[in-house]
This record gives sequence, structure tokens and C-alpha cells, in this order.
Amino acid sequence: MNAIYFPFTCIAKQNAEKLSAIIEQLTIYLPSTRSIPLKMEALSASGKLDIRIPVQKDEDKLMAAYKEHIEWGKTHQQNIKSYLKHRTEGPYLYDDSWSTQIRSDIQNISKTKSSPDRVFAARLFLQIAQQYDQNHLEMIQNVQSIANKEKSLFKGLKDDDFQVIDDHCEPLSDSMPDLGLYMTQERLSSWYTLMKQDDELPSNILITSSRSVWEHLLDLSPEAEMVGQGFPVHIAESTSGKQCQELAELLSSLQTEEWSSSNHQKAWNSLIGQGEIGVHSEFRIIPDTHPEAFFSRLTKQPLHDMKPRKESFRNTIIGILQ
Repeated sequence: MNAIYFPFTCIAKQNAEKLSAIIEQLTIYLPSTRSIPLKMEALSASGKLDIRIPVQKDEDKLMAAYKEHIEWGKTHQQNIKSYLKHRTEGPYLYDDSWSTQIRSDIQNISKTKSSPDRVFAARLFLQIAQQYDQNHLEMIQNVQSIANKEKSLFKGLKDDDFQVIDDHCEPLSDSMPDLGLYMTQERLSSWYTLMKQDDELPSNILITSSRSVWEHLLDLSPEAEMVGQGFPVHIAESTSGKQCQELAELLSSLQTEEWSSSNHQKAWNSLIGQGEIGVHSEFRIIPDTHPEAFFSRLTKQPLHDMKPRKESFRNTIIGILQ
């Protein structure tokens, strides 16, 4: 079974391993050929990840704009610090000359005749978000690594030598941060703009690992019907292989079959184990709807600017695995 990971352009190895328990190959969209993380290249080489870059033009322009954004951020941060340090006459971050400058900037922008390139803007946003996500994940993983090393060190020491060590200190959580919590709607809109440039979608099954993104989707799409939830996906236990295969077959069939709530939920219930703990999931279906139409409604973007495609599937399935 193939599925599309959204609305991110990078994935942590931990999340990729969870998803690979039931997904044969995961598709992930990137904004540029120059921004493929090394760990994702390894996952792609193993066949677990299908990296797609629908738009491969204006690469120099994209990276130049990205670098300009980074430099602007550094300069802006320094200027604010300097401004606050030397300003004593008031608490506000502006003075009387700023209104004149802002008015002039708006007038100059309004004289520009060219229409905005929405695809380029979406790629730039995703490039910035991808670097933010990578930095955040690396920071969390580094802190976790240090905590694990400290735990291992203290475990090897004798209690007689270090009586002051508190045996009740809790280690850091192994769970990954929810990157979708930041600018959720903007992430979805930019990701959809990039996704619809693909010539042919490999699947109508779309998976996220973000609780914030999932809740945002459900708030905006009450028509999404429950397929099932709570399926325990075990990563290390070989005994769960048959269950995972049956789940994959059920989800694949949901893309093409006419939706029947009672029949399909009965099939889901037969997969659920008793008293098991694993990586829990939830899946919903939007009957007789393709992903482009679904995300078009969510992001309020028109359908007419997407590439024409052959309709291979009938329904859209969205899911979350945590």
C-alpha cells in the first residue's frame, strides 16, 4: 500500500519507521532538488520513501530568496535588540517617521504589474518550514541523546559511591514534537499548492503524524466519516505482520470501492486486537471525493489551476498515526 505524507516536506526516522509497519512506500513532496535531507535519501534508497519534487524550475531564485529570508531574520533580530537597548523615551517599537516609510513601500508595491507566483511562494514557505522542522527535530534528538547517555552513565555507577543521586528522576519523553502546531493552515495551503503540481497522485490515502493538523482537518471537514481508530500497530513484533497486511489491504480497497459505513466498519473491527498497546491510528474517509477537491475546500483554492489527471481512485482516505 502506498500513501502520501502531509503537510510536511521532511520526516523523522522515528515516524518513518512507525508508518512503514503498514505502508509499503510513503510519498513525500519536497520544494527543491537542493533540499533533500541525508536521512531521507537513505530511506529513499531503501525503497521506503518516494521523494517527489513536482516543480524543478527557478532553483537558483528559490535558494537565493531563502538565503535572503535567513539574512533578513538575523538582521531584523539584531536591529530590534539594538533598538530596544538605546530607546528610552517610550515603550513602543515605532516612531513618527515609520508611517511615511510604510506608505511609500505600499505605493511602490502597488505599481508592480506582474501577478504573484503562488507556486513559487508556496515552495519558499515550505523550504523555510522544512529547515525549521529539521532544526527543531535535531535539537530535540540531541537533548534526548544527552539524557540517555547520562542515564546510562548513572546506571553503571554503584549506589555506595554516589548516594546523592535521585533514583526518581524521570527521563525525557521519547515522543516527537508536534511540528504541525505552528502555522497549521499556512502549511496545508502551501503543501496543497505543491502537491497539485504532481502529474499523477500515487495514492488517495494521506497520512499525517501531527495531532494539530489532524484536529484542524476534522474541524473543517465534518463530512469525513469514521473508518476506524485504535488499531495497534506494533513495530517490532513479527506476530503483528498479518494484521498490518490486512489493514493495508482494507485501506487500499477503500480508495476504489463504494463506501458502506456498516460493512467497512465491521471489517475494521475484525482487525482490532484485545488488550494490545501499540502505535495507535485513526482513519476517516471522504466518499466520492478526490484529494484535490478535498484540499481545495480546506484551503479555499480553485481547482482550475491544477494539472489534468487520470482519475484512478474514487474516495479520499485521511489518517493519523502517532
